[in-house]
Amino acid sequence: MSLEEYQRKRDFKRTPEPKGQRPKAEPTRRYVVHRHHATRLHWDVRLEMRGILASWAVPQGPPLEGGKRRLAVHTEDHPIEYLDFSGVIPDGYGAGSMTIWDQGTYDLLKDSENEYKVAFHGKRLEGERVLVKTKQNEGRDWLMIKHGPVARDHPLDARIGPMLAITADEPFDSPDFAFEPKWDGVRTLAFVDGGVVRLQTRNLLDCTSQYPEAHQIAEANTGGYQAIFDGEVVALDERGAPSFQRLQPRMHVRDESAVRKLRRTTPVIYEVFDLLWLDGEDLGRKPLRERQRLLDEILTPMGAIRRSEQFVGTGVALFEAAKEQGIEGIVAKRLDAPYVRGRSASWVKIKAFRTMECVVGGWTEGEGGRSKALGALLLGIYQGGKLIPVGHVGSGFDERTLKELLATLRERESPTMPFATEPRVNAPAHRARGRCGTRATAGCAPMSVLRNAPVRSGASRPRMRCARPPARPRVATARRRARPKSACLRSCTSMVTTYASPTSRRSSFRRTATRRPTSSVTTPRSRPISSRRSWTGRSR
Repeated sequence: MSLEEYQRKRDFKRTPEPKGQRPKAEPTRRYVVHRHHATRLHWDVRLEMRGILASWAVPQGPPLEGGKRRLAVHTEDHPIEYLDFSGVIPDGYGAGSMTIWDQGTYDLLKDSENEYKVAFHGKRLEGERVLVKTKQNEGRDWLMIKHGPVARDHPLDARIGPMLAITADEPFDSPDFAFEPKWDGVRTLAFVDGGVVRLQTRNLLDCTSQYPEAHQIAEANTGGYQAIFDGEVVALDERGAPSFQRLQPRMHVRDESAVRKLRRTTPVIYEVFDLLWLDGEDLGRKPLRERQRLLDEILTPMGAIRRSEQFVGTGVALFEAAKEQGIEGIVAKRLDAPYVRGRSASWVKIKAFRTMECVVGGWTEGEGGRSKALGALLLGIYQGGKLIPVGHVGSGFDERTLKELLATLRERESPTMPFATEPRVNAPAHRARGRCGTRATAGCAPMSVLRNAPVRSGASRPRMRCARPPARPRVATARRRARPKSACLRSCTSMVTTYASPTSRRSSFRRTATRRPTSSVTTPRSRPISSRRSWTGRSR
């Protein structure tokens, strides 16, 4: 063991790192673990041995639970002065920020050429771990293994249903609520264990491989090590506004090479808005304002990771700003509410664009430039067990989506009329069949692309309360702009907004003018939630 390799790789006229003195044997055995945000995030484990620090780079971080093992790449020995070193290393070898993640003393229980058995006594590392040399990478690859029983029912291994909002018709102001934009994306929970990230959708499905940009949450988690975040994966359009239609090509692609290509054409960001669990502490029972404070402390927005900004009290002004920018709407969250699984009156969503669930019962032929594609989709809703036509939609689709829709619908073409009455059309029409839930019904292709498409209705506007199909179909949604009622117009605002561009680090609506106060404030009536269950599934 010597410092020759360490000193050879560094220019000490440029780097603040210590050069190191002649090694001295010390009676104590100290250690330090650095969090090193270099080209790639990793943790450097350094053990004091024979007057120097033997060092290993652990890309995924030291294991904290029994039975876990992590790759540890043996690097050059470092000087003893590194026990207290932290700072920013300039361009060159090991460039990046380095902070002390843990330090303390250790007992060396086994010392051999190919294995070290160590008992740590630190703030974060406690208990026995083994460093075992392998034959990989010319013997530089080691394994760091945590001894002890395997953890069961660990929160990081669980599938957690997210907290969902109820719907309100009009925006409101209230000092008891925080308001934030409603992101038009995919709701995603991020489970972070050091450098390991797992992503889960609101339907408890794994989407880790679909959105590698969101894996940067491990780097952005500068104040924590193990955490569970709640947020939304969003794709931005040319204006920097969220676009669900733009996100759709990413939603069901898992092939690594295909995802790599889509990252170049359709990058995504991860908007983080809540923190559920942090370094062994369940934050679900804590009020929202406390969770937000902790989130601000540990999260450093960077790259594709954004912090969804909240505005306390000013819901009407934010709603008007959202409408002006073409944002889906806003979400109001009660500041004293815990995080509960499922739908809760403590979260209220107010949409600037109304949506409606419809069944696809057929399509019309395209005309002009779309003569080889479909013209419009024929939509219906169930009323009294019958499929009633409500209109057709043909805009909002790109060329690729039109081809995919037409191919799917042709596979389901049927001579049987699915609608109770003949729909009004403006071009030759085709009928579709499919299976909805457990019953054979008309046209149920998974047409989520309709979410951004406006509906041109027939003789009458469909009523939302009538949409009750006999079974759960795979539905398509169609969107139309919500018209604010007089109550909303009375709360006039003066807000100028700047929406986050794809290169900005923090998405925000910045208020540059003060809203005129209103004489009255309307807040939603919240039902008691004391009987609901926390996000961990335990009764509060």
